[in-house]
Amino acid sequence: MTKLLKLAWRDVWRNRRRSLITMGAIVFAVLIITVTSSLQYGTFDAMEEMAVRLFSSDLQVHRAGFQEEKTLSYALEDAEQDWPALMQEQPWVTAYTRRLSGFGLVSSDSSSAGAMIVGIEPQAERGVTSFSQKIVEGLPLAEGDDHAALLG
Repeated sequence: MTKLLKLAWRDVWRNRRRSLITMGAIVFAVLIITVTSSLQYGTFDAMEEMAVRLFSSDLQVHRAGFQEEKTLSYALEDAEQDWPALMQEQPWVTAYTRRLSGFGLVSSDSSSAGAMIVGIEPQAERGVTSFSQKIVEGLPLAEGDDHAALLG
């Protein structure tokens, strides 16, 4: 076996230039694959973190049956649970908010489009998402804005 290895090693270095070019190409290819793969997975992680931070959060609590139907008849009622007290008991919960979400149709004179409609508690929402910092024009929703809307 050692004779074969010696023969193979001698054959590799017989044409030194060809061997160095081949090794360089392999090292370069592995480096490029490693860098692009790292960028790809880093981008995926950043997109996931942004989606979680901006909307869905790390944990969602729904009434049983909501995921199948996704209608307002499955909204959690305040009488069912004392949510603020329950959330404050959990040491791992840093912020929480209640939301009511649904889908609708938004239209103008010339066109219409599907829309996601989300009812929020403005003060609590600031601790969970960074929407209020992203507003380009107008003011963020404030406590007591019962008939106000923020379009985005």
